Amino acid sequence: MSIGRLPDHEQRILDEVERALRRDRRLDRRLRTLRLGRRPDLTRVAAYARTP
Repeated sequence: MSIGRLPDHEQRILDEVERALRRDRRLDRRLRTLRLGRRPDLTRVAAYARTP
């Protein structure tokens, strides 16, 4: 994979995809309401560790 700039036609395609994603209100709402700081449920982790 190259590290340089995308060819013009690929950049245009990427720009179109990004534009479409920005217009998607449902996706926007889901991304804004993601809980990134959520921690794992320790009771589930402990139960999994006890399972033989």
